[in-house]
Amino acid sequence: MTIGVKPIGLLVVTAVLAAGCATVPPPSNSPAVSSPTPVATGSPNPAVSRACSRADLSVDRGPYVIAGIQVPGFFPGMGRPGWQTDDLALRDVVVVGTVISEEAGFFAEPAYVYTPFAVEVDQVVHGDARVGRMRVAVEGGTVDSGTAGCYTMHVDIAPALEPGARYVLFLTDPVGPEPAPRAVWDAWPIDADSVVSTYQGPMPLADLVDRIDRLSAAGGSPTL
Repeated sequence: MTIGVKPIGLLVVTAVLAAGCATVPPPSNSPAVSSPTPVATGSPNPAVSRACSRADLSVDRGPYVIAGIQVPGFFPGMGRPGWQTDDLALRDVVVVGTVISEEAGFFAEPAYVYTPFAVEVDQVVHGDARVGRMRVAVEGGTVDSGTAGCYTMHVDIAPALEPGARYVLFLTDPVGPEPAPRAVWDAWPIDADSVVSTYQGPMPLADLVDRIDRLSAAGGSPTL
């Protein structure tokens, strides 16, 4: 059974097809992370000559707020910062966890690819989730169809997840075939001292969790 796809981006601006399957580059807008972006699994065997295609999507996501932290829009002139409320951060699930592994990409609908990751959740900040292993999915990735070739999709706003790194994950609706992983709206890296890299600088994880707890208790939109 396929669950309806809800792409994270609001407006697809460009889509370019090119030959070859390439490593997915990190997005320029995500909070800073010091480690390199992993190579997508499911990439074709270079020893086998096959026709492959690639789509690069430039997607606009207007400015919004998570836990009182303003996240800029990724195209100029698309609205003032904070035009959406903090309800955005609370509509589904917020967890803290370490990425365990990356899986091969899958088609959530024709030509739209997600890459699943296994995550070990150590803290549920908000929503219906449990401590322990769960799967999440990030927009973009590679689907390898064997001798028929492969298809790579890169979405410029999609967060980059690295196995072994710990994040605050903001999750939205499940996508793809059952058991469907939840889509990642945003991912903020956490360092060894439990300090979170946000769009407005570092913040102790405990402070961020406290902000979201107060948002939840106040119904989603207090002044922080």
